[in-house]
Amino acid sequence: MDSPFALSADEVVEAAGEPIWSVLDARRGEAFARPFRLDKDGQICPDGPMRAVATGDLDTLIGAARRTGHDAPTPQSLARAARQMLSDAERRGDSGDPLLVVPGYGREPDAAPRRLRVRLRELRVSDIDRLVALEHRCFDSPWSRGMYAEELNRPDGDAVRLGAEDGDLLVGAAVAARLGDSWHILNVMVDPASRRQGVAGQLVREILERTSELGVQEGWTLEVRERNDAAIALYEGFGFVNRGRRPGYYAETGEDALVMWRVAPSDGMEHELRSGRDATGVEA
Repeated sequence: MDSPFALSADEVVEAAGEPIWSVLDARRGEAFARPFRLDKDGQICPDGPMRAVATGDLDTLIGAARRTGHDAPTPQSLARAARQMLSDAERRGDSGDPLLVVPGYGREPDAAPRRLRVRLRELRVSDIDRLVALEHRCFDSPWSRGMYAEELNRPDGDAVRLGAEDGDLLVGAAVAARLGDSWHILNVMVDPASRRQGVAGQLVREILERTSELGVQEGWTLEVRERNDAAIALYEGFGFVNRGRRPGYYAETGEDALVMWRVAPSDGMEHELRSGRDATGVEA
């Protein structure tokens, strides 16, 4: 909210020791108001908490005290505010950026982001157009239509192909294929607009559960970009560990791939998946 930084030097001297209220229109017939005081050196000191009040009650709350908040701050007032923040930071012994201003909101926003209602299902050949469109939204070097056609036409016992839908929108997908006695997780992707809501974690968990039901001897493997920290954290949360590196694996950038493995447990697979460290919500 606005603060009483727009006072002139003369006003600072005149107002020293007096309460000054910073007032900001909060819409909906309300205003945010907070009292400050100026000491003899012109330092601005909060003198109470910020509160949201009905605009009709402002005069009762503030009375005849000086108020500010409608004038734009001047370069001089901003410089004075910066000097004060530097001084306050030194006094507190802060090690961070003393000019970093963190907003304080008087109330929660009226609108909140809509949470996804994701349903997982097996992908079909008829989904290929939507898969390719999702791939292009997720990656600079996407899989081709032919690559997806190959995976979608594998025998059911040798592949798991999952889509994550929010209503009619395909927001994520994951593909795994049997590789000898192990399973290779080939791709996990989430629409950028739907990340950090647990979709990637749901897909990986379901891949592990379904492939376990189909039979796994050695375990699961995958490649991930060495700098994709979010995806690495996701896989580590499901028990994958780095077992090697493939130099220059991603041709478009020359970036190395980490080869991650998860060894098949002897028993208790379902319990381990459901009670282990939860990695859902990590962007991948």
